[in-house]
Amino acid sequence: SIVCDDLMSGSARVEDTRIRVMDVVEKYEALGYRPEQIAEEFNIDVSEVYDALSYYEKNREEIREEIRVHRGKGSEADSNLDAVEV
Repeated sequence: SIVCDDLMSGSARVEDTRIRVMDVVEKYEALGYRPEQIAEEFNIDVSEVYDALSYYEKNREEIREEIRVHRGKGSEADSNLDAVEV
C-alpha cells in the first residue's frame, strides 16, 4: 500500500518503509530494472513494487515533478526518465 504523510517530507512511499514511489519509478523507468530486481534491492515484496508503479500511473505528473525537484533536471536518471513513455 502507498501512503502520503509527514514521513519523507510528504512524498508518496511504500507503507511501513522509507522507500518513495519516485525511487521505485527511477529504478524501473530510467534505469531499466525489473520489478523483481527493485524488490530485491529495496528488500520489499514485489507486490509493493507494483503498488508503487500503479500509484505512479495514476499520479504521473506529481511524481515526475517530485523527481525533478529532488534529483535536479540535469541528472542522468532524470534525462532517461524524460525520454521514457510508458
